[in-house]
Amino acid sequence: STGSSSWSSGRVIEIPPWGDAHDRYGRYRRVLMFERLRPDRLPNRDAAWFAGDALLVLVLGFLTVDSVQTVDYTDSYGPVEGIRWAWLLGPSALVLVRRSAPLTVFAAATVCYLLAASDLGTNNAILAAPFLAYPVALSRPPRLSGVIVGVGGAAATLSVLVLGEGVVVLLLVSLHFVVGWIVGTRVRSNRERSERLAEEADAAREEVAETARKAVADERVRIARELHDAVGHAVNVMVMQAGAARLSIPDERTARPLREIERVGRSALADLDRMLGLLHDDADGPAPLEPAYGIADIPRLVDGVRAAGADVHLDDRCGGDIDMAVERPIGAAAYRIVQEA
Repeated sequence: STGSSSWSSGRVIEIPPWGDAHDRYGRYRRVLMFERLRPDRLPNRDAAWFAGDALLVLVLGFLTVDSVQTVDYTDSYGPVEGIRWAWLLGPSALVLVRRSAPLTVFAAATVCYLLAASDLGTNNAILAAPFLAYPVALSRPPRLSGVIVGVGGAAATLSVLVLGEGVVVLLLVSLHFVVGWIVGTRVRSNRERSERLAEEADAAREEVAETARKAVADERVRIARELHDAVGHAVNVMVMQAGAARLSIPDERTARPLREIERVGRSALADLDRMLGLLHDDADGPAPLEPAYGIADIPRLVDGVRAAGADVHLDDRCGGDIDMAVERPIGAAAYRIVQEA
C-alpha cells in the first residue's frame, strides 16, 4: 500500500509514496522523450525568409550537381543515378524546411551526407552544413547546440578520415559546422540581449509612470488638505456665525437673510466635499463623496465605546428615521460631536 511498511526477514522495507515514484517516472519519461532537446525559441518564419531559403536551395543544388558532373569525378565514382541523387541533394533540399524543425532537419541532412560520402566520396553537399547548423544554434542554448552540431560535425569528419582525404579537406568539412554554430550562437546572444534590454526599458518606463502617478496623487492630497484647512474652516465659521446671529434676532425679516446665508454656506461645504473627493481620486478608485457616518451610526458608536468599558448611555428621543430627515453634512457633524464628547 502507498506509504506503508512491510516486514521481511526482520527488516523494515519502506515503500515510497506513489507521488515520489510518479515524479521519478515523469523525469525518466521526459528524458526518454528528448524533452531537453526541445527548442526554447524558433528561427524567423516569415514568408520572405522562406523565399530566401528557396533561392539558397537552388544555389546549393546547382553547386552540388556541378561538382559531380566533372570527368574526374565520373571516372572515380561513376555517374550519379537513382537513390544517389536523393543522398546527394538531400542536405541542400532540407535547407528549405530548416526553420520548421531545426534539429530533425540537421540530423536528416547529416545522415544524407554520410550516405552520399560513403558512396560518392567528398562532394559539395557539405556546403549546406553551416545553413543547417545555424538554426540549431539559434533555437537552443549554446552548450546543447554545441553538442548536437559537434556530433554531426564529428560524424562528417570521420567519414572524411575513412575516405582518406587530406588535412585540408578535413579542416574544410569541420569548418562548415563550426561557422554555422558560431553565427547561430552570436545571433541568439544578440537577440537575448535585445529582449533583455527591451524588458528593462519597459520596466523603467513603468516605474517612471508609477512615480509620476504617485506624485500627482500626493499633490492632489496636499491641495485637498490645504483647501480643507483653509476654505472649509472659513466656511464653517461663517455658517456658525450666521446661525448664532439668526437665533439671537427675533425679527423674522432680519433672520431670513441669515438663514439663506446658512443654506448657501452648507451648500458650499457640500460642493467643497465633492471637490475634495475628486482630488482624492487615485488608482484604488474614487474617494466617497458623501460623509462616512451620520446620526444613524451614533447607536453603534455608543455600543463600541460601552464595549471598551466606558459608562455611556444613549438617550434617543427622536423617533422615526431621523437620518433621512436630516441633511448628511448635519448628520455627520452630529456624529463627530458625539464622538469627540
